[in-house]
Amino acid sequence: GRRQWSFLYRWGGRQKEMGLGSFLPVEPEKGVRYEHTSLAEARRKATDARAALAKGIDPMVARNAAAEVPTFG
Repeated sequence: GRRQWSFLYRWGGRQKEMGLGSFLPVEPEKGVRYEHTSLAEARRKATDARAALAKGIDPMVARNAAAEVPTFG
């Protein structure tokens, strides 16, 4: 029953959904803390995704490329 921020967009004629982060910081019943994303942070991430779309780049590909860790071959 956790909620999350999402960014909906069209890429290649298809609708896609990119997760921006978790909405709730605490699970009330158990008092367990989860990593969460504030509304301001979700808006910043959505703005970055819109900028990538304006440049002709798929936002999910751009996000995943930035998160890649270089390996030593």
